[in-house]
Parts: sequence; C-alpha cells; structure tokens
Amino acid sequence: MQLKELAEKLGMESYPEEFEKIYAELDGNNTAFFNKEEFDKLETEYGILEGYCDAVVSAAEKLKQDKDLSLWVSMVSKFVTSVPKERFSEAKLPKSESDGAEMMHIFPLLALAPTTIELYKNHGFSKEEIHGIFNVFRISLRLTEQATGKPGYSAGYYNWTRIYSHCEIFDYTSFNFQFKKMAFHGMLLKNKTSGEFAVIMTEGKFNKKGLLTDDEGTDGEIAFTADFSETDEAYTAHEAVGGYVLPELKNFKKSEWECIVKEGDDILSLHIPRNVDFSAEAIDDSLDNGIRIAKERFPEYDPKIVFCCSWLLDPQLSELQGEKSKIYGFANRFMRFPAGVLNSRAGFGFVFLGYSEDNLEALPEDTSLRRKLKDFYLKGGKMAFVPGFMVDRIIK
Repeated sequence: MQLKELAEKLGMESYPEEFEKIYAELDGNNTAFFNKEEFDKLETEYGILEGYCDAVVSAAEKLKQDKDLSLWVSMVSKFVTSVPKERFSEAKLPKSESDGAEMMHIFPLLALAPTTIELYKNHGFSKEEIHGIFNVFRISLRLTEQATGKPGYSAGYYNWTRIYSHCEIFDYTSFNFQFKKMAFHGMLLKNKTSGEFAVIMTEGKFNKKGLLTDDEGTDGEIAFTADFSETDEAYTAHEAVGGYVLPELKNFKKSEWECIVKEGDDILSLHIPRNVDFSAEAIDDSLDNGIRIAKERFPEYDPKIVFCCSWLLDPQLSELQGEKSKIYGFANRFMRFPAGVLNSRAGFGFVFLGYSEDNLEALPEDTSLRRKLKDFYLKGGKMAFVPGFMVDRIIK
C-alpha cells in the first residue's frame, strides 16, 4: 500500500512531506509508536504515568491490532522526535473508534519523553520536580476517566500538554507558568509620576457594554471601534477598565506615561488548573516562587510581567461571585481587557466535567459556583476568555 492510499483510508487529507521517508523506513512496522522497554525504564526512574501504566500498555497492545491506525501513530511519533517543536502540529492523528484509539494521542508524547526529561534536567529540575512536571499527563488521563468512565487522551489534551515537551512551561503549586509572547491587542502603560497603570486598546470592535463583538454583531451591535494612534508625543486610545472598554478616547502623553508591555513582548503566562487554592497566601507563594524559577533556570527568556488569559477573569464571573469570593479577589489582581468574542460555554468543562452542554436543566447545583453558572447559562449568558496584566508582578 502506498502512503497516499493509507492516508485516504484513514481519512487524512494532508500530512508532512517527511512522512514519505518515515513510511519507507518503517516498512510496515506498526509497533514503533511504543517502546515498552524504554517506557518501563522511564516509569521506574520518574513515575511519569504513575497509576496509569497498565492502562497505557493495554491500549498499546489493542492499538496494534489496527495495523493501519497504529502505523500512522508510529509515523506521527517518529515525526515529532525528528523536527523542531514549531512543526509538531503538522502531524495529525485520525479519528477512530478502534480499541486503544482513545489513548493514541499520548504515544507521540511518550516518544518525546526522554528528550523532554533531558530538557528539564538541563534547566535544573530535580527527579522529584520532573515527576511533578508529568503530573499534567496523569491529570489528563484522570479527567478523561472521570468524564468517560475509562482513561484516555484526547486531541485537546495532546495539544495542551505537548507544550511541556518544549520545556517552555513549568509548574509550582497553584499555577502553571508558560513563557509566551503577548498576542493580544492591548498595551499596558504606567504613569511615571504616580505609578498608576492603564490598559489601552490598539484594535477591536466593541458593543455598548464595552465587550468585543464581531462584524455580524453576534455579541451585540457594534457601538464603537478602537481608534488607536501613536505619535512621538502621545498615545491616543480607548482605555479598558475592569475588563470593559470605555467609548471615550483618551490621550496619554509619553512625557507622563511609559509603555510597560505591548503586543509581541515576552510575558510569563499563568495557566490555572482545576481545584486551585485561591487564598491570597497560596497565590503569592506560587507567584513568588514561579518568578524565582523563571529567572534562575530560564535565562534564555526575558518576560516583562505575569499575565493570564482565562474565563476566570471575565468580569461577569466576578459580578456573579461577589466581592467576598476568592475568585473575585484573584481576578481583581489583574488589569483586564477584552480580547475575544463571547463564548456561551466558556469555562463549562472546568465546572461541569462530564455533563452535556445540550441539557442545561440537568446540570448539578451542589456548589455555589455551579448554581450561579447554571442560572447564568439558562438565562442565555455568555462568557469569554479574558486576558489581564498582573501589575504587582512586573518582572525586572
């Protein structure tokens, strides 16, 4: 069978050009995606999939029975270990109901595991810390088990956790810290005299509430468009306050205001796992140590500030929770601005794991957050993933 025929059989419309060479080298070897001896060695030393080893080994044996699918998984695993990280996403896995297919996305990551471990070791991470790094894989397996009844590894979890293979992210207690470029149409300014901060918008269309909408007015009719300009003397722009953009244009003189962060600058981006302790003490401990690790172990990066983009920062959620809630206190630490259109189910899977979005009436109400969000969704509420700058964590 030619590679093109295999791709068509699996419903794959495209693949990297390197697949031709990999396909020839494999010569039909559909078991190359999983090296049990190497896996056992890593498991013994680092416990990377502690508690899920048998499930992964069993899935590998089942997957081998589908020779076409397992051959494709083998090609993807070979590809990601031989190209730069920027190209990982070029190799896709097909949709399949075959036995073991629910786990197929983890095998390219396991093929990368030896390199991943070396990268973290070279950045000063201990054996215990590396075991902690791989906790994100164990969590993904566990969450799939909770949602479906058996361990698995979805394309979504693969796309998220493969960034660990690049050694561009690390964990410390409450948060995951990722080195990124600021990719949103906002700018953080600081007053040179008072120390006051301001977020201004460089692009965007906004509804009358000051939230982003699109050309079709999906989330409300367009009330105004960001009118940003910069001269040698000043910035003129719409300011974002508390996550909402104000319709009035303001002038920020460069003699009085300096730019702290703009689009394209390096940032230290927070990711927030489930069941985080949002107490001020826990947050401060995680932030302080995360910044320390970033400075000490990753000199190749130069992030300017701690940043976050999350549904937890949506000002509507803060309003639902009230000022006394820990989530409100956490979100209020950020200078927020809208950066994406509303999504009716933003955050749904984090709060209602395993429940259907198509049957809102059946959602549980066993916590305060669940009760409030269920009511919000039933009333047609929509939320967005909202970015923000943590101005008390500017990194120098």
